[in-house]
Amino acid sequence: MKLIHIILILSVVSACTTNPDPSLAPKTPSNPGPELTARIEKLEDEVLQLRAQSYLRDHEEATVSTEEETYAAVRTKFGTFTFVCRGLTPYLDGYRVKLSIGNLTSATFNGAKLHISWGPVEGSDRKQKEMDLTNELRPGAYTLVEATLTPSKPEEIKVISIALELSAMSLKSY
Repeated sequence: MKLIHIILILSVVSACTTNPDPSLAPKTPSNPGPELTARIEKLEDEVLQLRAQSYLRDHEEATVSTEEETYAAVRTKFGTFTFVCRGLTPYLDGYRVKLSIGNLTSATFNGAKLHISWGPVEGSDRKQKEMDLTNELRPGAYTLVEATLTPSKPEEIKVISIALELSAMSLKSY
C-alpha cells in the first residue's frame, strides 16, 4: 500500500515540475510547438498558392492577333468564350478594334466586363483598358463589340490580350 502512495506522489510531483526544454512544453493554441508551427506555415502557403491558381484560372487572358482572323479562347468560371478580331481602324490617336465574342456555353450573360491590354509584352509600358459591356452574350452565338485603344501605335496593337469578367447569367426555364 505504501508503495502505491509513493508512486502516486512521485507521478503528481513530476507532473507539476516545469521542464525548461520548450519542445516538451504542453501544446496549446498559444503555444503550438515547432512541428505544428511549421505545419501551419506550410498549410498557409498552400492556401495562398491555391487562391492564386484559382484567380488565374478564373481570369485567364486570350491573346488575339489583330493582323489575321485567328481564334483565341478564354476560360472563365462559367465556361469557355472565344475571341476573334473582325477589323481594326485608325481612331484619334489610336485604333478601334472590332471583336467577336463567342459564347460557347448554354447560358445567356447580361453584361460583362472586358479587360484589354496592349503594347510591349515586356516592361511597364503596357497599356490597359477596362470596359463594361451592355451587350447580351447569347448562348452558342457571337456578339460583336468595339473597343477603342488609345493612345496606341501600329506596332503596339498587333497582339492584344483580353480577359472577360461575367456578371449576370440567365438560363431558359421550361
